[in-house]
Amino acid sequence: MKKSIYFSLCAFVTLCLCASVNAQTIRRVNNTPGLNDPNVYATAQAAHDAATPNDIISLEPSASPSYGTLTATKRINIVGQGYFLDKNPNNTFDKRQTMLSTVTFDGGSSNSTISGVSCGGISVKTPNVNISRCKINGVSLGQSSGPISGNFEYGSNCTVIGNFIEGGINGTAQATNCIISNNILFSQFSVMVSSLNSATFTYNTMRCYNFTSTGFSGVDNSIIANNIFDCRLAPVALQVVTSSNNTTVSNNICLGINGLPTGAGNINGANQNIVFTGTSDPFANYTTTGDNLFQLAAGSPALTAAAGGTQAGAFGNGANAYRLSGVPNTPIVTSFISTGSGNNTTPLSITVSVRSNN
Repeated sequence: MKKSIYFSLCAFVTLCLCASVNAQTIRRVNNTPGLNDPNVYATAQAAHDAATPNDIISLEPSASPSYGTLTATKRINIVGQGYFLDKNPNNTFDKRQTMLSTVTFDGGSSNSTISGVSCGGISVKTPNVNISRCKINGVSLGQSSGPISGNFEYGSNCTVIGNFIEGGINGTAQATNCIISNNILFSQFSVMVSSLNSATFTYNTMRCYNFTSTGFSGVDNSIIANNIFDCRLAPVALQVVTSSNNTTVSNNICLGINGLPTGAGNINGANQNIVFTGTSDPFANYTTTGDNLFQLAAGSPALTAAAGGTQAGAFGNGANAYRLSGVPNTPIVTSFISTGSGNNTTPLSITVSVRSNN
């Protein structure tokens, strides 16, 4: 009974957040055995198929954390619990993360959003998709599987903000004007970011591994600024990114090697051992510690490396700063205390604490 009440309360809190949005229905996804509610779906795909455009798909914690693969062909808003919930204090009451194997935003799903989800990978094949506060094994920006109203769609004008990305970002020449900001990003593949055109790549914290030539490839007509490039494991001769094909590279900081173009406010060869909180290499320890050690230490050279002497990397950029554990921008239940059961003569006593999470 305690869990059933908690799930309903989570849906109510999400509903309160979205009450001002017209004609939205919350589609609850929960595969807890015995729930037996016809208005609750066992998979994200089933919730999507039942949804009308702009509905909310709320992924609730349950016995089996994965809700399968999802291919979206209509505008939807997916909300999960976040990730690393047991690593950081003052998160949601239930520490179980909600997961999807993969998500594809295909033609017809433009203007969709996804937040607070742990996901094997996200593929965007339609414009104006917003990906925020997710833990992802890579993002691809490509072409729709088929024509929509006679034309193919592309992952243009996509925003990828405040995510923990354990893989690369791969685009296509037609997927233009994307914003990649305030992410923690690393990839062990030969290229970390490829084929982005007219993109804005700012305030990210990145690990550059043993690339053969560069961490960026085919990034044209773009802005790369205010980022932290952790290159302590990269070859000394590596050029992380170059100012070419009308791409400007400014006010970034590179740790360990001289991997950035000189001038334009770029800082090369910074001491990697004094940059981050608590450990010299948070990328080597995040599976144990979570994402909190990516914050900057007192006296870190990255605190003043961005434009105007402000903080570079994922935790810079004011209101857009990376949020620990990717807890979505919804009110969250931080504690839940119940006597466990009740009847006509003995009331059920419940104490709930909720806080905002802007």
